[in-house]
Amino acid sequence: MMKSLLMALLTALLVTSPSVEAQTTLPDNTILAKSWQPECQCYRRILWGPETWFDATYPATFVQDFDFWPVSRTATNQPLIIWTHPGGGVKHIPAESNPADPTLYDRIIVPARAAGFAVASIEYRHPVHNDDIVPPPHWDIGLAVQSLRNMAADLGIDPNNVFLIGGSQGTLNIWQAQQADMQVPGATGAAGQSSLVNAVYAYNGQATYRGKENATWFLVPEDRKEFVVDWRRQHPQDALFGSAASSVHRNSPPAMLKYEFPFYRRLVTFEEAVKHHPDAGLKLCDAYKKAGIPKRCQTFDNIPKEDDYKGFVEFFQKYLKPPQAQAQ
Repeated sequence: MMKSLLMALLTALLVTSPSVEAQTTLPDNTILAKSWQPECQCYRRILWGPETWFDATYPATFVQDFDFWPVSRTATNQPLIIWTHPGGGVKHIPAESNPADPTLYDRIIVPARAAGFAVASIEYRHPVHNDDIVPPPHWDIGLAVQSLRNMAADLGIDPNNVFLIGGSQGTLNIWQAQQADMQVPGATGAAGQSSLVNAVYAYNGQATYRGKENATWFLVPEDRKEFVVDWRRQHPQDALFGSAASSVHRNSPPAMLKYEFPFYRRLVTFEEAVKHHPDAGLKLCDAYKKAGIPKRCQTFDNIPKEDDYKGFVEFFQKYLKPPQAQAQ
C-alpha cells in the first residue's frame, strides 16, 4: 500500500507542467521573413522551443518548430488552429491539392483559411512514441500553445482564440486540453501565456496511455494481465504516462471525437482490439458526463479516413470568443 502511494506521488510530481521550458523570446522579423515560402503562402520551420531529439523510427533528429499558414500575410487577429500531426511523413503539410482524393492540405488548410482561421502545424515530442526520453515528454503541445501566443503580434493571431486538432498520435491534444493552465503568474515571455484552448477536435483519439486503465476499461478480464505485462515490457515508463479520461474536470473544453471503426459498446478480447479503439470516445464523453458537462463532448464512429477532419471548422466556429485587443 505504501509503495503504491509513493508511486502515485512520484507520478503526480513527474507529470507536472514544466512551464520554465517554454520559449521566452519572439522570433525577430528577419527570421520570420526568411521562413516565408511563396509557393505555399506559408511560413516553414519557425522555432517555437529549444529542444532537439533523435527519433529512431525515421531515423532523424527533430526540433521544436512549426509551419504557419496565415489567411494572408498581412492578416491580423486571426483565430488559430494548431494541428498536432499524427507522425509519419506529414510533419510539414505539402501545398498539394487533389479534389478527387483530398490531401491534408485540402482537408485542413483550405477550409480553415477559407473560414478566416490561421493554421500552425507543430513538431513536438510524444510521451509514448518518444518514451526513450526520461521522464516521458507530455507537455510539448501546451508549451507550443504558450509560445505561439507569445508570438501573436508577429504572426497576426488572436491569442483569445486557439484550437487544437489532430489524429492518432496527434490526439495527445485531448490529454493536453484537460490539463490545468501552465501559465506562470507574473512571468514574461511564453511562460506568462496561457496554455488553455477554446476546443479540441480529435480523430482516432486515446482515452489513456496507461496500460492498466486501457486493460480495465476495454478488455475482457481474462486478457488484461497479458496485455498489461506486454505493454509495460514495451513501455517501462508506463507508470508515468498520462490519462485524458482521468483528467477531465468541470472546466474541460468542448471536444469533438471521431473514430474510424464502429463502437463496440462492450469489453473486447485482445484479438478483437483495434489500434484506435473507438470506445475510447465513449469513455471520454462518459468522463465529461461525470464531470457534469456532458454537452461539451461529442463522439462519432464509422468515420472513414477521407472524412477524418470534416466539420472541424463549423465545430470551432461555435466556440470563438471576441478577439483580444492588441497593443498598437
